[in-house]
Amino acid sequence: MEFTNRCKCVVDYKLLERAILHTFPQFPQRKMQRVSIYADEGGRRARIWIEGKNHIVCRLIIQYLYPEKLEGDILIHHQDKNPLNNSLENLRIMLRDKHSSIHSIDRRKSPYNSDKNNVISLYRKGYSSIQLGRKYNCSFTTILKRLQEWGIPRRRAGGAKHNE
Repeated sequence: MEFTNRCKCVVDYKLLERAILHTFPQFPQRKMQRVSIYADEGGRRARIWIEGKNHIVCRLIIQYLYPEKLEGDILIHHQDKNPLNNSLENLRIMLRDKHSSIHSIDRRKSPYNSDKNNVISLYRKGYSSIQLGRKYNCSFTTILKRLQEWGIPRRRAGGAKHNE
């Protein structure tokens, strides 16, 4: 199996291949065995496209290794908070409540809360929510939520002017 890593995520290709072959037993019988790894909108997760569906890379790996553990309110947490780092050492299985509390604590500590005026200023200068999310190590949706909380109107798509 050949991988094209378009999002430059960290992943053990051999482990991912075993997970794909386990989850999709008919996959190797197809002519094309190239798999493209890409990031979803906002660069939040590494994904692959198989059998007409998007599949999250970390979830495929964990479901392969621990099939009985990913049911109900169980989530996968990235220890270093980088969702593109899918190395096994970086992935933790945890309950949704615990996962939410970890990220809630992170939100209170993160610079975009203490740096409200700078976030607003950069957004008004043309930085996109994606660029601000990268700068402040959070998702673009979190940036958009904070801007809405602060009463800043949302720009239409394509409104970003600033390039880094």
